[in-house]
Amino acid sequence: EEFQTILPKNYIHHVVEGELIHEFFQAWKRSAAETAAARTFGLKQWFVSSAASLAQKGFDIDLHKKWLGKGYLIWYR
Repeated sequence: EEFQTILPKNYIHHVVEGELIHEFFQAWKRSAAETAAARTFGLKQWFVSSAASLAQKGFDIDLHKKWLGKGYLIWYR
């Protein structure tokens, strides 16, 4: 929820039930919860693990380490 507050305005207004961006954030929250054990190895590893989990759920996520390692989650819709 905190992350959503720093999104560009045109996205914030679309994070409502029924919108694709809402579904994405809900899936990301579930992925983060499911991969919480990776926090043991640091926040970066947890981020990478949650991105991989999102990809396994069917979201087209760029899993290149160069992006994930810098904290970018790239989602191709």
